[in-house]
This record gives sequence, C-alpha cells and structure tokens, in this order.
Amino acid sequence: DGAVDYYADTFNEMSPPESENREVLSLFSKAVFEGINSADKLGKWFLQGWLFHSSKLFWQKDGNKLKYLSGVPEARLIVLYLMSEADPIFKENDGYHGRFFVWNMLNNFGGNYGMVGHVDSLVKLMDTFEEYRAVFQEMAKKGKK
Repeated sequence: DGAVDYYADTFNEMSPPESENREVLSLFSKAVFEGINSADKLGKWFLQGWLFHSSKLFWQKDGNKLKYLSGVPEARLIVLYLMSEADPIFKENDGYHGRFFVWNMLNNFGGNYGMVGHVDSLVKLMDTFEEYRAVFQEMAKKGKK
C-alpha cells in the first residue's frame, strides 16, 4: 500500500562486475525492485547514492548510471545522496536521469567524529538551488502525481 519505505544498497563502496551483457546493470536494479514490488505494489526504493560517488568513473562511462537506474520506474526510486554539497552528482551527466533525489549533507560519516563540512559549498548553496530550480520544480511536480 506504499506505507513502507524500502532501503537497499546494491553496490555500496564497490563497483559492479564488468560484463559484456549491456543489460546486466538494469537486471541488478530490476531484481531489487521486483522484490519490493512483490511485497508492496506502491512501495518505493530508497537507494543510498554513495555508489555514484565512490565508483564515479565506473558510473560515468558507457551510460552505466542510466542503465542501472532504468531497471526501476522513475516514480518508485528515490536516491538519497549523502554528500550533495561536496560532490553534487545531480549536476553532472543528467544527474539521476529524472529520478527523485534527496539533497543531503552528512557531516560525520565514515567514523569521523566532530563536525566537518564544505563551508564554501554551503555559502554558495542558494546559488546552486537557484541554478537548478527547474530540476527541483520538475521533481516537485512528479511528486504530486
């Protein structure tokens, strides 16, 4: 009934296997989604977007990010990106290809204690939001459907 959120991180801090099969990336994401969909026809998959940062070169080449994301209907996947202020992936290569994402700044991950951050990015944050206003407005429109 869509009342439950589902979290699954398929390639956290590792690259998927290289394959001759151009469909393999969409098969990975499709398998996770089909598991969610079998339990909840309205369920949404929340994917930690760290994979797109930690293995950035892999996801940028050959349309790999789009291949992976295309295994899930747009409205049923939400990318949680924990380092949006430092590495705004939504800005590059069509971002998350129309999928919803949550802009997030996590200051104490990876065993770090104490507050750290990217003050320069935060100072420019409103400019970034203004620059990508159309992207955010489109996501808001899709969310109302």
